Amino acid sequence: MTAELLAQVPVGQTVRSLSMAATGERLLAMVHGDTVGDAECLADSMAALWDVWAAERVRQPLQLSDRADVAVLGVLNGRAVLVQGLDVGADDFDFDPAGMDDLQLRDAVTGGLLREFDDHGNGRCSTVALVTAAGRPWIVSGHEGGVVLLDDGLRQVGDAYDGHDGEAVDLVAVTGVGGDLVIASVGDANSVHIRRATLPG
Repeated sequence: MTAELLAQVPVGQTVRSLSMAATGERLLAMVHGDTVGDAECLADSMAALWDVWAAERVRQPLQLSDRADVAVLGVLNGRAVLVQGLDVGADDFDFDPAGMDDLQLRDAVTGGLLREFDDHGNGRCSTVALVTAAGRPWIVSGHEGGVVLLDDGLRQVGDAYDGHDGEAVDLVAVTGVGGDLVIASVGDANSVHIRRATLPG
């Protein structure tokens, strides 16, 4: 690692998480942080997509509720994508408590909706990770009801892992090993569970 500073993005909020993805010559960064100000706002956090080299926002920030308080950049099938909760600040947002834990897969550059995951049986989502293994992209999400494995169509693969004894899953990490996935997850008790997930053929 060199000490050369390539870019500095002005954020203006407390940062919770960062993720990056490259598309063509463009380098994108998602900055996810706490909301500031409006007590009437439904949002619990804000997530802004930045063009790193230009040091400017790509579009208006997302406003996220704690039912699906996630916004993570990644690359699926060669495309920069964003896995996010519902944008409660969007013009077309229609408040429905039953749908507040939906996840969406969007094109990171255009914002176009690619897929939705609206199986509400898993409860609040607080963490997401993306990985490529066995030649395919996968998404791992952490919920109140456990850890869920999704394919690149946001279709759930198998049952949720609920080995945290009913605790909400706060963090997940995933990597590919020998054609399978190794998934780490953390519940409220701060115990880390690491297990292998065999992928479908």
